Amino acid sequence: TQAWALINGRDFATPQDVREVAEPVLSHRLISKSRSFNLIHIAEERKKIIQDILQRVPIPR
Repeated sequence: TQAWALINGRDFATPQDVREVAEPVLSHRLISKSRSFNLIHIAEERKKIIQDILQRVPIPR
């Protein structure tokens, strides 16, 4: 997240930075209970899980 902020010209990270990097950073950490061997399906499932979490967790003020 800090690297993303730096790339975007800031020396601090924002909640939006966390949201923007969440999927590529976290998706490989999820283990699916799906029995699918379709890699596209698994990737889409992981993306949906991360999006659901981001929608449920409020942004701190």
